[in-house]
Amino acid sequence: MVGAMFSRGSRQKVARPPLTDEQLLAAAVSALASRSRSEAELRRLLQKKLTEPGGPRIDKVVARLHELGYLSDARLAEQFVELRQKQAHLGRRRVSQELLRRGVKADLVGDTVERAYAEVDEVALAQAFVDRKRLRPPKDPRETARILRQLQRAGFSMGTCWKVVRSLASQESLAGIDETALTTDGEA
Repeated sequence: MVGAMFSRGSRQKVARPPLTDEQLLAAAVSALASRSRSEAELRRLLQKKLTEPGGPRIDKVVARLHELGYLSDARLAEQFVELRQKQAHLGRRRVSQELLRRGVKADLVGDTVERAYAEVDEVALAQAFVDRKRLRPPKDPRETARILRQLQRAGFSMGTCWKVVRSLASQESLAGIDETALTTDGEA
């Protein structure tokens, strides 16, 4: 008896009435009020709210949001890059990947990231990342490799990663590592 009370199979799904265009627009504005979204993210979210495929209805809502100035992939990309660069101290590769994952067009991502990182010293940014994460100097090759992986995941080139690790590490922690074996993008 108790098992039936908590069973997921016994609940009946309640059919929702289809959303009107006004309700769909209100849902989109509400979603944008909670956090910035790309056009592709918003389209996916709105499609989940509809019971039937609603391409033209979603297009109409997206066009209205562009008209009102509530939706702009260019503005999202600029704000996202600035935040990730100045606060999280992430490298250009990681920022690009995150924007592409969010559905921002590749040419817009490339232009925005290139402009934002044009005047940035990547080694200084990587050092700021190390400071923010409070990474200690490595004591052995295993810890050196761990720090290298962290820096690479943060979006820095292998050459930059090595420069930062060399500035942190003592010579004995670098003794067992072959730099050329770990270099993946042709930089040393």
